[in-house]
Amino acid sequence: EDEELIRQLYADFLNKKGYKTESAENGQKALDCLDVHKPDLILLDMNMPELNGKELLKIIKAEDGVKDIPVLMITGVDDVKVISECLTLGAIGYIEKCTSLNEVVNKIEIILGTIIGKPGGNVLNEGPKKLEDLNLDK
Repeated sequence: EDEELIRQLYADFLNKKGYKTESAENGQKALDCLDVHKPDLILLDMNMPELNGKELLKIIKAEDGVKDIPVLMITGVDDVKVISECLTLGAIGYIEKCTSLNEVVNKIEIILGTIIGKPGGNVLNEGPKKLEDLNLDK
């Protein structure tokens, strides 16, 4: 996420829910972060400087060691063609930027529990947590 306020909002909320997060303000820094961290899930903004979300998604899905990590796209764009392209490239799904943070956590829980078999796993790395331990009403 290139917008610092939104990036920090996601990180703070997910950390509060027991997830460990790593953030990057542009596509290149996100790619560099993947050299060090092997997350359970990647939240990827569609519109970022240096490498946009679609370009970074292509790189991630072609690179051994990270290509099997589920990628959930974050978009402020309501463009069916762009969303469809990202799904075709290997994104597991997408959320709109206006989606409530509780809904984001619900979607993460579904992905981690269904795809990875880690109910309540973590968004980016470490700290598994059970779904029933999350209080999504806070």
